[in-house]
Amino acid sequence: VSMQVQHQIGADVMFAFDELTTLYNSRGYQEEALERTRLWALRCIAEHQRLTTERVGKPYQALFGVIQGAQYEDLRRKACQDLGSMPFDGFGIGGALEKENLGWCAEELPESKPRHLLGISEPDDIFVGIENGVDTFDCVSPTRVARNAAVYSPTGRYNITNARFKADFSPIYEGCDCYTCTHYTRAYLRHLFKADERVLPGRTVWRRPSPPSTMSASSCAWWTTPAKPSRTAPTSSTATSSSATTTPARSPKPALQPV
Repeated sequence: VSMQVQHQIGADVMFAFDELTTLYNSRGYQEEALERTRLWALRCIAEHQRLTTERVGKPYQALFGVIQGAQYEDLRRKACQDLGSMPFDGFGIGGALEKENLGWCAEELPESKPRHLLGISEPDDIFVGIENGVDTFDCVSPTRVARNAAVYSPTGRYNITNARFKADFSPIYEGCDCYTCTHYTRAYLRHLFKADERVLPGRTVWRRPSPPSTMSASSCAWWTTPAKPSRTAPTSSTATSSSATTTPARSPKPALQPV
């Protein structure tokens, strides 16, 4: 069902069904969940291949396996070895894992396939991930904090509803070329939050912006800015994490193709 839904949605990148555990689960349960995820991965690959053959003439949809194992090094490495031997197009690293331990996965996963870090929390996680061989990321943080009137900037996170922004007619982030920063001021966005303005159905954020959507755009733009110099394959001299784990130099990834 998971594969069918993702195929029908038309996702460019899909993820195999997996079980997300927590740090409160016992070691025994973690092992059971890992085996369940491995078996599900095999079923997802089979269904993905079947559905792909039915989509003749349509763009290929990539399938990533999900690495679980919580904070257990041996389980993480086992998951990487098990799923790494399967014909996935790439891999998502998920579950409860300290970012400093990403090196466990970097050492085991195939060098030629992309690695996606699932659900990071703060901007610093991007750099820890890059140092440990991660290629792409996803995160709800910019949108989540924007709903609560907070925004990220080079000087840190701040709340746009603070009184000091009442007459501040500068953009959220000076020098940012995103739509929000080039069209709206801090004072105006503060007013929208204070007045509890919300975009009406059918209206676009360009004509009548909702505070969360416009501030999310600004935060997302800022999140991607610091990582721009890192958008090349890490080398052995730059891929050292805070835990002194060195990731080997990696060649650029090939374009995703059917496996």
